[in-house]
Amino acid sequence: QIKMHRCIIECIYRMVFKMNLQEIITKLISDGFTEAGIAKQVSADQSTIQRIKKGSEPKYGLGCRIKALYMEHVGKPISE
Repeated sequence: QIKMHRCIIECIYRMVFKMNLQEIITKLISDGFTEAGIAKQVSADQSTIQRIKKGSEPKYGLGCRIKALYMEHVGKPISE
């Protein structure tokens, strides 16, 4: 069971890091997040999230926080 859990985490990790930030933000929004909600979770301004959604590249640290938020979101059990 531990191997299966680790495999799932590795698959999610690979999937997320192949996605660009624009795709990740769009997916989070389609899953019910708002730009303001994403911004609050990753310590950014809503306007920054909007710019990224339109294709702007953020600083490395912010990009990592957005990807971590998405990994946390997709890694939750379906019942939550």
